[in-house]
Amino acid sequence: MHKAIVFLVVLVSVLLFFFSCSLSPEFKKIVTNQISLDTNISDTSSSSGSNDVIQPVVFIISPTNNQVVYTNVVFVSGVASDVGSGVKEVWLSVNGGSYGKVIGTTNWSTNVTISYGTNTISVYSVDNSNNVSVTNSIYVIRHYYIVFVSTNGSDANSGGISDPFRSINVAMNYISTNITNLDVTVEVRVSSGLYTNGDGLSNTNVGFVINRPNVIISGGWDTSFSSIVGKSEFDGNYNLYHIIKIENVSNVVLKNLVIRKGKANVGSDVYGGGLYLSNVSYVSIESNVVISNNVADNGSTGYGGGIYIGYSSFNSINAFVCSNKSIFGGGIYLYASYFNTVNGVICSNVGDGGGLFLSYSGNNDINADIYNNYAGFYAGGIYLNYSVNNKISGNIYRNRANAGGGIYLNYSQNNLISANVYSNTNISTSGDGGGMSFNSSSYNTISGNVYANFSARSAGGIMLSSSGNNLITGNVYSNVSQSIGGGIYFNASSYNQVIGDIYGNTSSSNGGGIYLSGSWNQIVGNVYGNIASGNGGGIYLSGSQNQIIGDVYGNATSGNGGGIYLLSSSYNTISNVYSNIANNGGGLFLTNSQRNIVVGAVYTNYATNNGGGVYLGNSDYFTNTGWITNNTSGNTGGGIYTNTSYPNSVFGIVSNNHPADFN
Repeated sequence: MHKAIVFLVVLVSVLLFFFSCSLSPEFKKIVTNQISLDTNISDTSSSSGSNDVIQPVVFIISPTNNQVVYTNVVFVSGVASDVGSGVKEVWLSVNGGSYGKVIGTTNWSTNVTISYGTNTISVYSVDNSNNVSVTNSIYVIRHYYIVFVSTNGSDANSGGISDPFRSINVAMNYISTNITNLDVTVEVRVSSGLYTNGDGLSNTNVGFVINRPNVIISGGWDTSFSSIVGKSEFDGNYNLYHIIKIENVSNVVLKNLVIRKGKANVGSDVYGGGLYLSNVSYVSIESNVVISNNVADNGSTGYGGGIYIGYSSFNSINAFVCSNKSIFGGGIYLYASYFNTVNGVICSNVGDGGGLFLSYSGNNDINADIYNNYAGFYAGGIYLNYSVNNKISGNIYRNRANAGGGIYLNYSQNNLISANVYSNTNISTSGDGGGMSFNSSSYNTISGNVYANFSARSAGGIMLSSSGNNLITGNVYSNVSQSIGGGIYFNASSYNQVIGDIYGNTSSSNGGGIYLSGSWNQIVGNVYGNIASGNGGGIYLSGSQNQIIGDVYGNATSGNGGGIYLLSSSYNTISNVYSNIANNGGGLFLTNSQRNIVVGAVYTNYATNNGGGVYLGNSDYFTNTGWITNNTSGNTGGGIYTNTSYPNSVFGIVSNNHPADFN
């Protein structure tokens, strides 16, 4: 029947063709258009896709199901077919992620990235009628390539699980020669035990070198390499410049290791006694790694006793880094390195920047416990030198130095210090800053608490010298200074803002809470419970113009100015001052200080001699807009004591002071 219809259509078309040859052009055009229209209608109604309900099929040809691979990028290819409208597209997903369209249809392919372990690769196809195939999936298993090293091995072996190498350096040479595809991750499994120079490590200069990417050094395995039972100990006996040297590579992992007794001390080879890292990225030193008793010191210079990191980024250090020594960076030294993370423990190291030294480095994240480190000069805990945008958190405590017991910043900007800084010591009378010391460093933020630090000279808590626009939001308390500035000492440092409270600090001289010299700052936090043996129990100002917004109360001094002492300091604005104690000027003592204004209340202060509330010595243009009340002096001027008349001063409400409001 179908053939008859086709024959009839053809016959009619031929007759029309010959007939049209004798017609006029206009009529021929009408007939031709009608035939074309009829033909289009017929084609549409007979299209193979209009009634296509058959699903396409798709198959993955490579890799095969459960195939083991060693690279993170896998080439996937396959075929698809459809008996109806034809294959329109193929879509692929890895590990349940979103589907993406691949290249090709009936023959298709793409590259995918997979993780270690078992990965699921799924595909489906779509035909031109939008029928969707059944999803087809396979499993691909990514393994490490593993080389084995054991104290019971031999360097004549092949490095297999049953015939391991004896030496790490031999294993690394084998890998460089035999595994030339650098995308393949190689794990070196090392049995627990001792590896020394010439016996498990190289006996010349470096224990072993990692100069290819994608390497894992995994120590601590038992002799059958079935489980981790301890650590592998790499000991250079102070005869190797570096235990491990890692250069110009990425994606290296160190775990379950002890790295000790490297000694970088010859010529220019004075960097990183334990680990030397240069131009590397994504190196991970895990928390089960111990780096100790390494040295980088040729007698005059040295960098990074435990670890040196130069020109490197995106590395992660979580190790236990302790008891190392260097001239700079006893524990760790970073130079021109960015976006690194330092966690773990850094303790008992020796050198300027005893725990950690950052030079010309930025955007690093330090979140470690840093304690018991020692610096002969600067920064027992952390030294930042020309370094920016670093974050310092964690705990920094019991470190010692000649300046900046906990932290020292030199020409460093925009760093965030949220760490708790406590129980650190400035041990020298030639340096300052028991907790922290800033030199020419600006736009830094201290949000952590600074407490229980000690300075043998000035600034028990924080020292700022020629440093401006810093923000202190943490509390500064219970610090002790043998000289000036029990809590904070500002020297020629302006436009800083103190938001946190300053309390319980002690100075053996002036400024129990805060000492300001030649500085213009804003004190927003409360200043209370501080003690000075000299003057200024709460705050001491010398040649300074400040805005004191917070309350100043409960401070004491055996000298003058229980709350605030002003020497040659003008144009200061002062808020509430109360319940302070001094010899003269229980609340405030002003000498040679003009045009100061008290906008708050001055009350319940006590002076054993004169000026229970305020003592004015050669200080005119004093103004108080608040109350001066209920203050007491043992001699005269319970409210205000003036050593001469001050016709230009404006006294607000002065009442109920004892023995009298004025002298």
